[in-house]
Amino acid sequence: MFIGGPARLSAAPSLLEPDRHRRWADRPALICGQRMVSYHQLWRLVADARQLVDAGTARLIQLPMSNDLDAIIAYLATLASRSVALITHEDGVDDAGVVARFQPNAVWRNGDLIERDAPGHVLHPELAALLSTSGSTGSTKLVRLSHGNLVANADAIAAALNLTGKDRGITSLPLHYCYGLSVLNSHLRAGACVVVTNGSVINEDFWDEVRNHEVTDLAVVPLMAQLIASRGGIPEDLPKLRLITQAGGKLEPHEVAQWDQECRHAGRDFCVMYGQTEATARMTLMPPAKVRDHPDAVGYPIADSTVHLEPVDDMSGLPPAAGELVFSGPGVMLGYAEHPDDLALGHMVDQLHTGDLATIDASGLVRIVGRRSEFCKIAGLRIDIHRVQAELTKLSIPAVVAGDDESLAVAIDASRCAEKPPEMAEVRSHVAEAAGLDLALVQAALLSTLPTLPNGKADRKECLRLVRAISESDAELSAVDPRWWRLRRRDTASALARILGKDSIDTSVSFVANGGNSLNHSAAAVVLARSYGSLPRDWHHRPLADFLTPGTQHTWFIGLETSVVLRALAVITIASNHTGATALIGGAHALLTIAGYNFARFTLTKHTPAARWWSAVRTMASVAIPTSLVALYGVLVTGSYKWSNVVLLQWILGPQTRGRHRVFWFIESYLTAFCLAAVIFAIPQVMRWYRSRPWATAISITLIAIIPKTYAVSAGLPRTEYLPWVIMWMFTLGIAIAHAHSWPQKLASFGVLTVGMYHLFDTVAHRSERYAYVVIAIALLTLVANVRIPRLLAVPAQLLASASLFVYILQFDLFYFMKWLGSEDRWSRFIGAVILATAIWWAFNWLSTAAASRVRAKWRAGQVA
Repeated sequence: MFIGGPARLSAAPSLLEPDRHRRWADRPALICGQRMVSYHQLWRLVADARQLVDAGTARLIQLPMSNDLDAIIAYLATLASRSVALITHEDGVDDAGVVARFQPNAVWRNGDLIERDAPGHVLHPELAALLSTSGSTGSTKLVRLSHGNLVANADAIAAALNLTGKDRGITSLPLHYCYGLSVLNSHLRAGACVVVTNGSVINEDFWDEVRNHEVTDLAVVPLMAQLIASRGGIPEDLPKLRLITQAGGKLEPHEVAQWDQECRHAGRDFCVMYGQTEATARMTLMPPAKVRDHPDAVGYPIADSTVHLEPVDDMSGLPPAAGELVFSGPGVMLGYAEHPDDLALGHMVDQLHTGDLATIDASGLVRIVGRRSEFCKIAGLRIDIHRVQAELTKLSIPAVVAGDDESLAVAIDASRCAEKPPEMAEVRSHVAEAAGLDLALVQAALLSTLPTLPNGKADRKECLRLVRAISESDAELSAVDPRWWRLRRRDTASALARILGKDSIDTSVSFVANGGNSLNHSAAAVVLARSYGSLPRDWHHRPLADFLTPGTQHTWFIGLETSVVLRALAVITIASNHTGATALIGGAHALLTIAGYNFARFTLTKHTPAARWWSAVRTMASVAIPTSLVALYGVLVTGSYKWSNVVLLQWILGPQTRGRHRVFWFIESYLTAFCLAAVIFAIPQVMRWYRSRPWATAISITLIAIIPKTYAVSAGLPRTEYLPWVIMWMFTLGIAIAHAHSWPQKLASFGVLTVGMYHLFDTVAHRSERYAYVVIAIALLTLVANVRIPRLLAVPAQLLASASLFVYILQFDLFYFMKWLGSEDRWSRFIGAVILATAIWWAFNWLSTAAASRVRAKWRAGQVA
């Protein structure tokens, strides 16, 4: 028996209509890797898969919706057979409760339909798909969508975005998420193409697909938009990309304005949209031409739909004209399903009460101004606060859950705890699991009593403020704890946050996306290696979560990134050579190549010229400022340096003779090479070459940079091995080595090293030792990803690598200080100076991190007050 209106199966539309799509037979429908599937081929694949589904009666079929061709074919075949698709996450782990309750008759796995021993279901003929509610997790409450819902919403989106057969979208979002699924549906209804990928916007491979497949439109949620912005924005060499759409949560008006400005500058549109799964996907859309004037709005209702406001009880802090937004239109769901019997229901909902508070101006423009207290939306997930709190009640935890669009807060009532209060870490873990959020997005605190409203109910806003203030205070204290290297594996994320100078990190994105750079990557590499084991070369561009699970490794040895080990060795040999303790010479030149290697990994990976310049300026400033301060001290106090050292231009302004005034030659060469490389790669054509052929571009620049060295040597110029314009090629060689992935590239890089080194050290002492040192160091950097060292040496190696700048610029002053203390032995002066320089770096880092944390804590406390 069907409830909710007569079935309209014969008139129900379909995402794939033979008559409609026959006109587009030869057009590409899907691109999966190197495979292009035309609409004709897609129709045949769906028809073949449909034969697996057809069983005489409609059935409930689970579809773990991954971003691949098999899942898309299974989805379309299920809909075409008039069975019902129970769309779940790719791995299905988070949907075990849903599957247990609704008992699907079969499940799609890698293109095969596997039958399950499950009871038959009474399915309403209009029912097409079941999805989780607006991204919510931890709930068995599903949204019932009809064929008409899917088609009407897809058509409205395609019309609003002007999608045509010339457009190509990309699966930048999961297909089990309604926004991601709407991208697929709208493009198929428009006869457009979809590039199918599992790639992430934080990885260069994703942008290679956008570039190579000439993607025209890209869908993002706020978190993705922020990640893209943190990497420097959309790459500039994407001429076909005409449109960026944003939904799935709120971007702040200034962020919308920034995105709109950048898109306009690049000749593309930025479109803000708003929707919920309960409305199939989109409800409103802001025309790109109006985004600049209304960055705080979410647009106008899509075609054939309307919105209006209904009053709410609590209007505190809201505009007078605000109310709950209510949506009507063909995209409104059939209703919810909380039990298998609900699958027989038809249309039970005429209007969708969104739970969002909004205003609507005279032109019909919608602005979201808040959310009803029982809901919040974090990282694109709509969280039912009452359901999360119910999970804590089951665990006998007396608490109030509150939240906004930033995070969830759990206020635990200490007066109602029967025994000792629960561990905050366990509470956060339970809540994060129930809400489907990253642990970093959940805060918890113990309150002596819970604040209440005059009516006796819990004051959620005050609970949120108190919990957040307590959490910020705790974060401030932990951030200044100098003992981060003593943290165990379970505290790896906390250690990384402190290294990055943050209160918390997002483990779903990479070290670079979290703000990592060439200056703090050594410490992070050691922390991760101690917990995980040997790291891959590109670890800094992979999600940190990949390395937070302890790996399998030998008890007494650890694999450290080669560049970290080489930096530590270089600073030791430089300092020991300058005291006469050893004669291992060449460390500074090797460091110049390592600097170029890290320039490629941390600066050139930024996507826009502005981001690359900012990264370069920040790195150069962090080197130049401490060095200039040391030189200024030498000018004003000890008389050991000159003003040319303070401005770091001794190689231009001062004599090229030996002496204390030449000790900063490496810093000058480093800054000059860094600056020139930034200028070279700011040239659009050079950057396009680099994006398409990074190694070939970098090695070509290196060969050009060797020409001045050849001239200097042939002209017999004195001490050329210390001049920036002579040795810049060593920096650009490091860039090439970062991209030398094949053996021919590695061998060719080594060959260029041999050419560049020819006669370089002929006019100085210990030239054989210098040649050997540099060749061996760069060979290791080129050929070996990780060096295994005793675990006990991991922290000292990290400390030396991280403190290498301070050791270099302070070494001579500290040598004299050690001598003043009475140390006459070369080894004692060397060891003492290195220890003192490392301690100064550590104190400087500790104080600056603590100061930054205090500023952030006070600022955020002011924001919530």
